[in-house]
Amino acid sequence: MASKPITYDCVESILKHTNLNTRLELKARCPSIRQLEITIPLEIDVLDFSGPHVIVNGVEYHIGVVQKWSTDGIPDWAKLDRMEGPQQDVDEFGRRSGASHGILMPGDIDLTGKGRIPWGRQKNPFEHIKGLPVNPDNLNKEIEEVQNRIKEKKKKSSMISRTWDQSQFNLISMETTNVFISKEELKFITERIVVIKEDVIIPGEEETTPGPEETQREAVNRQKELDLEIFKSQKDLQRLFNIRDNVIPEFQVQLTIRSESAEKQIKYGKYTGKLHESQKGLMNFILGNRNAPIKVKKLIVSHESVIRAPIGLKLEVEGLKIIGRKYHLPRLEEILNRLRPIFDESSIPLKSIEFRSKRVEEFNHEMIMSAKEVIIKWKHNPLTMINACVDLPHQRVTADVCYTTPYHYIDFVKLLKDSGRPIGTHRSFIINDGPPEEIFKVFQKDAISKGDKFVVIPFNEEANLKVSCHSYDQISFEVIGLSE
Repeated sequence: MASKPITYDCVESILKHTNLNTRLELKARCPSIRQLEITIPLEIDVLDFSGPHVIVNGVEYHIGVVQKWSTDGIPDWAKLDRMEGPQQDVDEFGRRSGASHGILMPGDIDLTGKGRIPWGRQKNPFEHIKGLPVNPDNLNKEIEEVQNRIKEKKKKSSMISRTWDQSQFNLISMETTNVFISKEELKFITERIVVIKEDVIIPGEEETTPGPEETQREAVNRQKELDLEIFKSQKDLQRLFNIRDNVIPEFQVQLTIRSESAEKQIKYGKYTGKLHESQKGLMNFILGNRNAPIKVKKLIVSHESVIRAPIGLKLEVEGLKIIGRKYHLPRLEEILNRLRPIFDESSIPLKSIEFRSKRVEEFNHEMIMSAKEVIIKWKHNPLTMINACVDLPHQRVTADVCYTTPYHYIDFVKLLKDSGRPIGTHRSFIINDGPPEEIFKVFQKDAISKGDKFVVIPFNEEANLKVSCHSYDQISFEVIGLSE
């Protein structure tokens, strides 16, 4: 029976109801449907620009640069390198070149606040060493230093291995370790180190070393760190050999696509020495040239990143989350102003906005004040945040604060009453260093009704206040109707 081609309407219907990442894969494989695909509205549950990769609905897209090897000749350090591919340009020998450093292209959004140089005006910071003659003595000395460093680290790693048994071990949960290694690096290194027996003291450790479990963890961590350092030193050594022997290896762009279930696809492309152009191309492929704003339920950004956004990108955002390093607070006004151009007008007011702050005056930005729900990780005096929650116009506010005396919450309720907050007003406090039960207890004596995790107390002539403690670290206050 002869097969019939799929009609235009049929293809449109299929794409409309296809999983987003499958849809993008079809778009990549079938150039004939690309013009059709961009006309179909795109809806994303979670779009994450906060890291070195873009994550769309739980699927990571990572662009990096790797050296090309024959299948049977890949050294271990290169296998580690190829797990995702370093996100930095390299020169002809494999040294970091910095060619993409600080370059902004049309459409890019710089959230770092570092004043990066616009596209086309950036100079390569390593340009001054390009083409200079190599001093053989200095080069050989550097090679020898790296070789000695590798030898010393291998000796230390071997000492740990000999102290313990030689069978394979079950890896301790990453939650128990302070070693900052990616899951991919961890898996790779794990396959190359040995099990650790209990009740044995590592050479050089004091007899007062903690019990077997902690000894085991320390040894595993030390060996993981050493093995990772060895692989990275071997990579440096290979670059030095390339310079000494005038070997020009071939490099390629590696696109790593990792699904929520950790399944991984790897695709390769030509490397032109300008990684930022490949990153931009990826973003254009996923988000660019859309006929309508892209609907995004939750957008996550970091104040430490540059978003390689397509020119003219418009997002219809419901919720926004701004994240960053623990001790480095974002400049909210600056970040929100830089993001504003890619937000379609229909995004305002946002359904929710989440951010870290220690300055109440930052809350005055229109994107914060107009949001329906605000989630604040407060990094200053908790009393300042508790009092600010009285006057914020939002129906729902959640504040992550440090512990303070229950009497401050009694004062908070009084202020809430005086402000005449309407039914539906909801304030939650996540108390990250103290028990909210102590706060909850002070309201029980005034209860007109109660349950295991809540009490209802009088509020005003038209409403009551429900005080809830449903989790170990959170207490909530909600203005409810008299009949509820």
